[in-house]
Formats: sequence, structure tokens, C-alpha cells
Amino acid sequence: MRFFPRIGQGLQFPKRQQRLIRFFSLTLIVFGLLIPSSHLLFAPPGATASPPTRLAQSSGRWGFVDIRGRLVIPAQFEDAYSFSNGLAAVKSGGKYGYINLSGRLRIPAQFEEAYPFSNDLAVVKAGGKYGFIRSNGRFQIPAKYEGARAFINGLAPVKEAGKWGYLRKNQKIAISFQFQEAQEFSEGLAAVKVRDRWGFINSNGQLVIPAKFEAVYPFSEGFAAVQENGRWGFINSSGRVVINPQFTTAYNFGDGLAAVEKAGQWGFINKSGRPEIPIEQAGVSPFSEGLAVIQQGSRFGYMNRGGRVVIPSRFEAAYFFISGLAPVKLNGKYGFINSDGEFVIEPKYQSAFYFYEGLARVQL
Repeated sequence: MRFFPRIGQGLQFPKRQQRLIRFFSLTLIVFGLLIPSSHLLFAPPGATASPPTRLAQSSGRWGFVDIRGRLVIPAQFEDAYSFSNGLAAVKSGGKYGYINLSGRLRIPAQFEEAYPFSNDLAVVKAGGKYGFIRSNGRFQIPAKYEGARAFINGLAPVKEAGKWGYLRKNQKIAISFQFQEAQEFSEGLAAVKVRDRWGFINSNGQLVIPAKFEAVYPFSEGFAAVQENGRWGFINSSGRVVINPQFTTAYNFGDGLAAVEKAGQWGFINKSGRPEIPIEQAGVSPFSEGLAVIQQGSRFGYMNRGGRVVIPSRFEAAYFFISGLAPVKLNGKYGFINSDGEFVIEPKYQSAFYFYEGLARVQL
């Protein structure tokens, strides 16, 4: 999902749509769980441009550090995801497997693709097809689909014969294959594409919000950002427009505020559509843990909900706070700061990502 505006080096926006990340509205945890280290991109279903982006990449290997900055799992992997359910997908020898929190290989490297666990199952690709495995590495659902996305609330989008539908854990099709595109459920609704337009279905497969939008975000805090006639606004779960499409770009609500852009300037609106933080910033990110990235010149810092800069803009790149820490880039290297702006892990990595289950993936 297309989340925040262009905010400089390390957060550059390619013009073409990139790999979709599906559910900011579920929780910020998805940033780390469903994005491989080599594809840190976000875009809403149907968007024509993509926001945040990949952290700086190099040929270095990936490992994991603890909150003290100790490299507890050596940098030995070609690629890595964050931990979920005590397991992390890692790439070694051109194949993906899973390690535990001690760094031991629990599921052998055998998959063409492998993703984090959600609802106790993980999407993997084997033999050119997608299926779902349990934490013991055995298939719960055979690899037979052209595409698959994570289980959320017991339903997962899967693709067969060029169409998307929804699958239950017992392998039964819950919603028939009929959509051009289909995303995971969020707040009881899922975005689907019908005749080149996006709408929302309920868990019974009923199109409860007509497919008439050019692009959409999943629901978050009761609202979803939608695009009509090239402009972004917001609807509620009944499909009623609650904030008229008027913004060049808009991101979903988080902490009660949504980042919006007008005439190249960014700010935040509340759920009544009124500016809460003036639309006059060069760039911002959505709020996370009470702080949002702000761009000032070519550097980045953080502001609070009152719009006051509380961490000076001195970083070359800055990212969300999750679990009390945020990856930032200084002097060409990544480290982690706390909410006071103090480095708790010094900048020394080629790339770094968020902490989950006590560990963060880093690239040396």
C-alpha cells in the first residue's frame, strides 16, 4: 500500500507500481513481516505510483541483531524476512527455508519463495506454484495455485486459471474465482478488482462497496482511502464518501490522522477532513507510536501529533517507529534510534529493518 511520500535518499518513489504490500490497516507489524529485505516497497491496489521504498541494497548478507545491537544470528543469508511465530524465512543457496530465533534451520531451504507465517500458515512457492505450509514445514494446502496471499481471519486470496478467489484453511473455496485481483481482509472487508475497478467484498463474497474506484487502500480505523478521477478521498465501511476526493495523494489513517498531499505539500487531516497539521511540509510519513517522519530540506527527522519537530532533521533516511525503535541512516549507514532520537544501535549496517519478536534483520 502506498504509504508515505517521497522522503529522499533511501525513500525514493519509482513511478511504476511495485510489489504490493497488502494490509497497513491490520497493524504496522506487516511492514516487517510481509516484505522481503530486497523488496521494501508499498503500493495500494490499483495505484499507478509507489511509495516508500527499499532500504539501500548491497551485495552484503543478512543476519539478525538483538536490541543491544549484538549480531545474534550471523549475517549469512542472501535474503531474509522478519520473524513471525518464532520463525523467519531466509534465503540460502538460492532457495528459501525457515530459521528459529536461535538461528537454527527448522525448515530446509527448498522453496522458490517463502513468506512469513500468518494464522499459523505461510505461503510458499514450490514447482512454480503456491501453497501453504505449517510450522513443521509440511504442506497444509498443496502448492497448486498461480498466486496466493496470507491468511487473515481464516481466509486467504488464491489465484487459479487467471482469476482470484478466497480459500479456507480446510482447503475449501469460500469465495469463487471471479476477481482480476484480490487482497487480504481488513476490518471485515477485502479490496477486489472487477472490470478494472476496485471495490470491497465481505466475508461472504458479496460486493458491498461497488467496484468503481481507480485505486484503494485497505480499511484502517473505519476508513479507506480511495481514488476517483485521479484524486484521493475517504469512504467509510458502508461505502459512503466521508471526505471528498481532493488530494493528490492520501494515505490511510493511523493514530487518528491521515497524511495527505496538495500541490506538492504534505500535512495531516483528522477524520472530519480538517487539517490537524498544516499542509505545508515537504514530506511526511504516517504516524506510528506517536511520531511521524518529516522532511526538512534534504534531511529527515520526526514530529509529534502537535506538529512539533521533536527529533531534529539530521538523517539521510528515516523510517517508522516499531517496538520503540526506528531504523535511520546517517553517514551512509543504518542504525536504530529511540523515541528521544538517541542511537541505541550505532549506524554501521548497509540496510536495517524493524524489530519483531526481539530481533531485527540487518545487512552487512
